[in-house]
Amino acid sequence: MKIAVIGAGSAGLAALRHSTSDIFDNEVICYERTAQVGGTWVYTEESGVDQYGLPIHTSMYKSLRTNLPKEVMGYPDYPIPDVPECFIYRTQILDFLNSYCDHFQIRQYIRFLHNVELVKPIDGDRKWLVRVKDLRKNIVTVESFDAVMVCNGHFSNPNIPEIKGQDIFQGQQLHSHDYRVPEVFSDKTVVIVGAGPSGFDLVLEIVKTAKKTIFSHHIQAENGIPFPANIIQKPDVKELTERSVLFEDSSSESIDAIFYCVRFVLQLWSGKKKFPSKEDMLKDENEELKSRTNEGVPKKYFHVIKDRQHVYLEDLAKIANIKTFPPVISNIFVDCYTRVFNNILEYRNAKYKILDEHNFVRLI
Repeated sequence: MKIAVIGAGSAGLAALRHSTSDIFDNEVICYERTAQVGGTWVYTEESGVDQYGLPIHTSMYKSLRTNLPKEVMGYPDYPIPDVPECFIYRTQILDFLNSYCDHFQIRQYIRFLHNVELVKPIDGDRKWLVRVKDLRKNIVTVESFDAVMVCNGHFSNPNIPEIKGQDIFQGQQLHSHDYRVPEVFSDKTVVIVGAGPSGFDLVLEIVKTAKKTIFSHHIQAENGIPFPANIIQKPDVKELTERSVLFEDSSSESIDAIFYCVRFVLQLWSGKKKFPSKEDMLKDENEELKSRTNEGVPKKYFHVIKDRQHVYLEDLAKIANIKTFPPVISNIFVDCYTRVFNNILEYRNAKYKILDEHNFVRLI
């Protein structure tokens, strides 16, 4: 088979490693828009667009540390090296991905600075047309493939929520996708909107440089999220004026900037295993929607799996007829996820050790 892999981040490298293994007789090309492997783990001080006029892909900020222990972040056949820290820095993850790439000798299959512009099925041919631009040479080529693996991630297209008064607000508006260092908010009164992973991390970083830090979210916690006293917690933003923000509880604050840490817009074919039929896929989707509705999950959060990740992974493994991750991986994930809410300041100090497929110990 002739296979195209789009993107040389963590997923693209795994796809490339297995599709070029001796098990299959494939011709494989990986197209990577940037000049190096790593995807979202590549840090650049640039934001907006790059030298070729394309949107900067990475959302990496300078100080980032993983919010999951390394024990659950490696590949099944290539774990992250054993270092004292469990929650490691972005540079260590990038080094690990480069090591993975070189260990399995897959860099030779990657065409760097090649931007995929179009993928579409070829009528009646059961193949895919892929149009690619060589950014260095400014040359566009078209090739056909038997299969295409889209591995370009879903954390690159920032989602700015619509808020009344957004168009008249005179202060600074920034999405976490374009954030790099906290100095951008020095001596300012800032509202951070959204309590996802980036919101949790960045509110703790911005409070060190901002004059006043306000954290707007709608997480329902019994005793609130245990943030430092100098972080003011507020409900959702209702409206913006030229220089202030109005919250759902009718309180207001004069602000210099609003910082959106909200979610991004979301964007097995060897012949030995077939995809489920369209009817089966739609049936499964409807059953999942019904289940999530019965659990009381708001529709806009149907795609968020959080501590149900093990159910998702087991379902994928069952469909593909492959071995799933051992239960201990999900157990560590759930333990870590719970600790974030109980001790936001200290959860990264924990050290995990896997004992067997089901059990682990946590130190500290």
